[in-house]
Amino acid sequence: AVRSPRRIFLAKVSASLTVIVVLVICLVGSSIVGGLAGIGNHPLVGLDGHTLAASDAARTVLLAWLCVLAPTLAFAAIGVLGSALLGRSPMGLLVPAVLALAMNLVLMVPVPLVVRLALPSNAFLTWRGLFTDPASTGPLWIGILVSLVWAAVATGIAYLLFRRRHFAELSNDGAGRRAVTAAV
Repeated sequence: AVRSPRRIFLAKVSASLTVIVVLVICLVGSSIVGGLAGIGNHPLVGLDGHTLAASDAARTVLLAWLCVLAPTLAFAAIGVLGSALLGRSPMGLLVPAVLALAMNLVLMVPVPLVVRLALPSNAFLTWRGLFTDPASTGPLWIGILVSLVWAAVATGIAYLLFRRRHFAELSNDGAGRRAVTAAV
């Protein structure tokens, strides 16, 4: 049965979100198992040299993983945007990887702080502030907020592009001049 573009888009986003969250949960589990196997129940030394008790370390590690979820969702939304922009082309799936590489290159060169904070990839680094005494949470909150804005904007643009596609016409898969013009 033919479904509305809105329902198809929601199914696509739900499937993407489910896979991303399950993968992050698997990464959390494997990092906890690896940490327990490597360090055990001993105190953890923070990034500034202070010692975290095992219970504090566990809570801080879980909080750090929770904070990484926002930029992960931003890149998932960018992937949905790439898929909506380029249609059935597998190149749409490479958009988040290429954009992440470009953002990491920007983070490696000296750029103004505003540019650095405006990138969702910066939020992958700000969890380090949780492992200092006192905890530096300002950049962390900014990174989470910026990542959620990127996710919302990318999902909104993807929905607008996806809604304009014609599913009955096989030749019009979203690629071409109109998609590039919409992206610009």
